[in-house]
Amino acid sequence: MIHKLEDSEHRLAQFEDIEAVRQLKCEYARCLDAMINENGPAQAVLDTFSEDATWESLHFGVYQGYAQLSELLASYKSKISFSLNFMMNQIIEISPDGGRRLVDGRPGHR
Repeated sequence: MIHKLEDSEHRLAQFEDIEAVRQLKCEYARCLDAMINENGPAQAVLDTFSEDATWESLHFGVYQGYAQLSELLASYKSKISFSLNFMMNQIIEISPDGGRRLVDGRPGHR
């Protein structure tokens, strides 16, 4: 019985972690859209990242840490005139050690 309870607690924690990642990604998209479309604060977008985060895009490159992310956000409006993010095809995996990884819905992209 103890193993079933531990298994249930582990599974519940995984679901909670997956939902936390989903909510964070949606908050990022909401803040990014507001920054581009409504002249919202770039800091709101930056606040959705950890200090050592890596942001990677096939079109814009790789940015690591707050300093580089701040530079990206400062120049973003000159690169993008309108933003409308839809969160679709999200596959969120939780690694056995509890680390989180978001995997986009694009084939072969992990």
